[in-house]
Amino acid sequence: MCYFLYGSLYGDVSESEYVNIKNKYGLKISLGTKHDVKNAVKAAAESVRNDYRVTEDACDCDSPVGKHDPEDPEIIELCNLIKDLSALPGAKQIIICKTWTGKSIPTYY
Repeated sequence: MCYFLYGSLYGDVSESEYVNIKNKYGLKISLGTKHDVKNAVKAAAESVRNDYRVTEDACDCDSPVGKHDPEDPEIIELCNLIKDLSALPGAKQIIICKTWTGKSIPTYY
């Protein structure tokens, strides 16, 4: 049983501005919709690679996300990534979904 974190940015944003922000961080939030994240969660059991996973870890249980550590640098990095992406002109919605072995509990920002 494991935690998994998924995320996407929805909106009409400049690809180059998005890439500049994305390259600043070790975590990632892909361009996509709420439906894309939902499908990624559903397909998680069938695929090892997932473009909507926020971290590169096998799972997020041992990460700050799974351990609920708000002071950890990785959580602070995720917060900064979300702030930078949400400030992009044309950004409409950031979708964050923390799952427990494929059971979606979406959170929308």
